[in-house]
Amino acid sequence: MTIKESNKFSNKNKNNIECSVGINKYMDEGMVQRPLELTVQGRVLPCCYYATYTKNPDRGLKDPVWDKLFEDDPDWNNAVVHGFDKVSQHEVWWSHIWDEGFDSDNPPAICAHFCTKNK
Repeated sequence: MTIKESNKFSNKNKNNIECSVGINKYMDEGMVQRPLELTVQGRVLPCCYYATYTKNPDRGLKDPVWDKLFEDDPDWNNAVVHGFDKVSQHEVWWSHIWDEGFDSDNPPAICAHFCTKNK
């Protein structure tokens, strides 16, 4: 499953986070395609790291933005409940777990831990 966004993703940010899902490999007609994980239960996740974190949130790393989404609506990322289009267009993909979040003063801890290059 992929969702498309304009080619603003540069893979260069002040925190040296390089999304390990290989976003630059998914170029199509000048657009970046962002792969997302879809579980058999219908959950949409950004990657295997978030899939593991979602199943075991007490592993030491914390993502308060992600945790708050589940606190507010435990099914917020369930495509069976809300439909894939609505889930895949959720702001969290673009403002937190993506270029803008990677370049922020408070990047997602999961991305910073697993996908920071040149630590």
